[in-house]
Amino acid sequence: MARPSTLDSIKIKKTLYGHFMNGIDPLPAAKITGYDIKTVRRHYAKFMEHVEKIADKDLAEHFKANRTRAIYFYDLRLDRLLSEEDQLELTISKIKLNNNNLKKYSLLMKRLEQVKQMVLDVFDLKEKVSNALSFSEIIYVEGTKEND
Repeated sequence: MARPSTLDSIKIKKTLYGHFMNGIDPLPAAKITGYDIKTVRRHYAKFMEHVEKIADKDLAEHFKANRTRAIYFYDLRLDRLLSEEDQLELTISKIKLNNNNLKKYSLLMKRLEQVKQMVLDVFDLKEKVSNALSFSEIIYVEGTKEND
């Protein structure tokens, strides 16, 4: 695959930086964005170098605020997906009762399965962000390792 243009590179970096600052691991970030895992890891390594240079309390607060925003975003996404799931199930039950449009029924069932999978994926990502160590916890753990 060809190298991305400068504008595409900036877009990739900006997108991945947002995921990095929200505490999303490289693999989920790659799944969300569709970028190659090697690209994500390379950018994350550069971001981490930068973080190590400026590690202080302000950055810890930034991570905490971003984690809170990420959890809120996942909650909103889950609400929308669950609402769509309810609507699809209602529509499917009406079509099932009438049994007059098999093609529409199969398309709706396919979409329902997609929505259910997205609900599981978003819930999994939310759980990972919620359970991720905060920046200050990481610094503490690293500090205790050095003292051993």
